[in-house]
Amino acid sequence: LPLDVADAVALAFNGRTAPLDLLRVTAAGREEIALVMAGLGADAAVLADTREPLKRLIGAGAYLFAGMRHVRARPVHTSIAVDGAPPVWGYTSLVGIGNVGELRPGVALMPEADAADGRLDVVAASPRHARDVLRMMAGTLVGSRREPGLDRYRGARVEVTTASPVPCHVDGDILGEVTSLTVEVLPAALRVARTVTRER
Repeated sequence: LPLDVADAVALAFNGRTAPLDLLRVTAAGREEIALVMAGLGADAAVLADTREPLKRLIGAGAYLFAGMRHVRARPVHTSIAVDGAPPVWGYTSLVGIGNVGELRPGVALMPEADAADGRLDVVAASPRHARDVLRMMAGTLVGSRREPGLDRYRGARVEVTTASPVPCHVDGDILGEVTSLTVEVLPAALRVARTVTRER
């Protein structure tokens, strides 16, 4: 939003608008509405460990610094079911379900995610060694779309189940540890004003 009050009001009443999807997230017996993404595993742990002073100091690199504490995170037996299809089972250390691909500017977990396409983007990381985790983290920081050990899915509803509790976040807010997460897209739930048309 413009910082100028008059421009902000003009944007709200006269700006051109565009649709924006929202996410309905169910985890730990709670239902949340989110805008950006929900995630299980290492990304939630990294978000929990990333310190605000360090983010202000070194920006996106703070996530890499926090992620170093989780390079040896043990993958958990996980199932992912998209749009009611039979679940895909595997061992993952991270499952991210997104509407917007960036954790923050410059840190794109899902580079091709579109917040207005009525679809969810899903990424599941299945590293075998600590060096795989480091490579995936580096690829995320540079916006790589293809990394070994990363599986990607798309759909309108995603159900994730884990064999043991793992950390969970919704839009960066930590919910605690859970064993299931369901995310459903709410297409065009919002309309967002984009440009100011007020004449000076």
